Amino acid sequence: MKKERPGIHEYKLFAEAWYFLAKARLMLVFREFKEIVPSLEADTDARNVSIEELESIQLAVARACTKSPWRTQCFEQALAAGLMLQRRNIQRATYFGVRKNTSGSIDAHAWLKSGDFIVTGWQQVSTYTVIAQF
Repeated sequence: MKKERPGIHEYKLFAEAWYFLAKARLMLVFREFKEIVPSLEADTDARNVSIEELESIQLAVARACTKSPWRTQCFEQALAAGLMLQRRNIQRATYFGVRKNTSGSIDAHAWLKSGDFIVTGWQQVSTYTVIAQF
């Protein structure tokens, strides 16, 4: 079976995700956290959307991470996807969590949800204790 090439919509989402990953990285490097918080905060008047639309944004961010020469860890991904959802007035919430790893030190993680759907950072999210939500 021949693999189908992505359509123009997927390419546009990829470009947008790549742009917002770059913007997120620059924000994290050059701004204080208190300046970034407004970009993280949820909008209570935002709309819910289909799982398919959220999955397309999730995939675009994941693809853009593989083609980015800068750091694209969980915080950058959550911030970039949050900016994409904010641009579309889609409901979102950013979470920060911690857990103790096998060596006894602390691991931190960030993830983004829209409703019950985890857009970014879904890997082992249940093993983290939420310490902040925006």
